[in-house]
Formats: sequence, C-alpha cells, structure tokens
Amino acid sequence: MSLISAIKDAIFTDTSSDIAINERSFISVVLDSNSNESIGKEAFRVHSYKGKSLIITRHIIHAIVTYIVLGSIWIIYGLYSFGYKIVTGRWRGMKSSSGINLIIGSTVFVAAIIILIYIMSFLIKDIVFSPNNARINNKGVITVDQPCLETHSFFLLNAATFWTSTDIQISEGDRVVISASGSMYSDVDEMCDAARSNKKLKYPRGVFAPNITMEKDTTAKYCIYGRGANDLNPQFGSLLYQICASHSGPVPYNIGGANDVQQMDFSNEDNEFSFNADKSGVLYLVFNDVLLDRETIASIEKDTKSDIYDEFMKIKMKQGDTIDRLIWFQDNLGEVLVNVKIEKDVWKSDLPRYKKPIVSMYRHISNFLKQDFFKIAAWKGIAYLFIWFLVDILVSRYFKKHIKKPSPVEKSRIFAT
Repeated sequence: MSLISAIKDAIFTDTSSDIAINERSFISVVLDSNSNESIGKEAFRVHSYKGKSLIITRHIIHAIVTYIVLGSIWIIYGLYSFGYKIVTGRWRGMKSSSGINLIIGSTVFVAAIIILIYIMSFLIKDIVFSPNNARINNKGVITVDQPCLETHSFFLLNAATFWTSTDIQISEGDRVVISASGSMYSDVDEMCDAARSNKKLKYPRGVFAPNITMEKDTTAKYCIYGRGANDLNPQFGSLLYQICASHSGPVPYNIGGANDVQQMDFSNEDNEFSFNADKSGVLYLVFNDVLLDRETIASIEKDTKSDIYDEFMKIKMKQGDTIDRLIWFQDNLGEVLVNVKIEKDVWKSDLPRYKKPIVSMYRHISNFLKQDFFKIAAWKGIAYLFIWFLVDILVSRYFKKHIKKPSPVEKSRIFAT
C-alpha cells in the first residue's frame, strides 16, 4: 500500500493508519521485480520464453533493450552514486529511493529524446539535404561533394601522358578509393587488333589491355598486370600513383630508396583500389608496363638473355649511361575514365566537435552496409527473413512440445535466480 492510499483510508474509513508501507523503487516497478534494488544483476538476466513463439527474436530484442536502456540508466546511477560519495563521503548504495530513480529515469528519457532529435537533424540537414556542389579544375577533373566529408572526382586519363597531375589535394590520414574503366595498349598494332575484334571490357570496372602468356613471354616477370601476376593470361599494364607536393612535382620512378611510386591492384571483386594516405600532397597518376625501382633495374641488367635487356641497354647507352626518365611511359595508347573517392579524416577536419562522432559513426555504418553480404537483391533479403523466422518458429515449437511451461511461481523463481 502506498502512503497516499493509507492516509485516505485512515481519513475516510475506520481503517487504522498503523500500516507498514513498503515503498518500492521506481526501477523495481518498471522491471516488475520484488527487489528494491535500483538495477540489480537480475535485470540483465534473459527471461524464460518457454511456451512462447519466436524465442530467438525475443531474446535478441530483450538483449538490445536490456543492455542499451537499462545499461544507460545503470551508468547514470553510478555517476550519481559517485557524486554522492564525493559530497557526503559515503556511497549511496543500490537501494535508492523511488524519487532518485524517477529523476534518473526521467534524465535518461530526456537524454534519449535529445539524442533522437540530434540524429534526426543530422540525417535531414547533413545527409538528405547535403549540398552536392560540382566543380571542375583546370585539369578537367570534375569533383562532386558528398555527405560526411566525402568527394567524388571523375576525369579521363591519357595513357600516353607522363605523370598526370589531377590537382586533387589529399591530406594525411585520408582514405582514397580509386576505380578505372577503359582501355590502354602498348602499341598501335594492339589497339587496331582490339578495334577489329570489337573487344570489350572483361570486367564491369577495370582496365582492358592485351593478354600476356607468362609461360612464353620472358619479359613478363618485369611487367605489371591488372588482374594479378599469378594468372596465366593476366591483363597487361597498370595504373601507378604517387602523392607529392605540387611545388616539387613527381619523381619518375623509385630509384632513391623511397617507394614514392606505388602500383594499383584492381584484382578484388569490386575492381577498386584503396589506400590510406601517409602524407599530404597532390595525386599524380600514370600508366606504365614496368614499375622501375633499384631492384628491378638491377634484375634487368643481369638478365642478359631476355628481350627487355637489349631494349633497356640501348636506351641506357643512348642517354650516356643514364636511364631515360620517359622509358616505357609514352609508348602507351588509350584513355581511361578514373573515379577517385576521398574520405577525409573526420578527427583532423575542421568540423565542429559535436559533429565529429556522429559523422564518423555514420561513415562506419555506411561502409559496413556496403559489404558483400548486404549487396543483395530485394528477393534475397525477403528469403533471408523467411528462413530466419522459419527457424525461429521451429525452435519455438520444439520448446513448446518438449519443455514444460513454467508456472507463475516458477517464473518468479527463474527471474529471481
């Protein structure tokens, strides 16, 4: 009996007011528990759903509600107890009054409303109505702004150009994702052969180039391939990239010990290449069939029986015992459409501090949902849900048939233990 009911009965009836009032805490009422603890360990136990349907789904929903909602209340209660300890010098304990628990519950409710409004305003303002300003620079690169500090840039890359500057600024810590679609050839004959045969791209997104049989071609071990060097008939040629300061310009190839020039590998299922920038600068791109570095040059000079050795030595002798900086670069033909997506480092950006956590969280969720498991057609999603609920129903029927449904007394014992 509550205090108010006892007073009413004492005033308007002949009932004695000498009644013991058992005041339960607010949280114990919410949890329908006989315990007077605010949130005890029994609150986090999984209920018994014997005899009920959709047991698995019920357990998952219970876990979500318990560990998120009650966990938040427990954290706030802990902070309150800690503050009480600082002020009074003693712990409040877990058997707090219903008034304190009501304040804590109201605080959590108000905080949930504020967070919900914060998330909804972010989704509406920064996602749905985010400006997608399109601009073009003097290199012909079209850049479109995307939500959450992302940009997409598109441009045509000439395969015969030596180190093309994209004028795309990249900062240290940015994640760069590059995809390409088009064709490149090492000479005119290969391009004419492809045109006569009306050859098409083998992959949805990738670079089409002539096939090279690695078992027969002695120069194959020095070349770069778009589909992995382990293929018997790999696609010839690959994109190279480097990030460097605009005032210094690109290095021709790796000869000074530093690996500034890197190869792009489009051998994954998405035909994309991604990397995290380890320095700031401008993105440069180029096509070539050989990635020259100190080790590769030394190997070519020792391989006197290969065709590439004769060509390499002729060029080296013409240049006075130096290597032509344009070697094997400008003999390529073709044009490739390149798509560069840049995800700016959220924590190093100039975004307001209150926006950085939600932007980072949205980006992680978005990338997670883009994984192969979620790239399914609508009918596949419906099929997965049907299988899920079918398994859940079969499990529930098994419990109903083989396990005795507990009585109300047994339920209270299960919950208490």
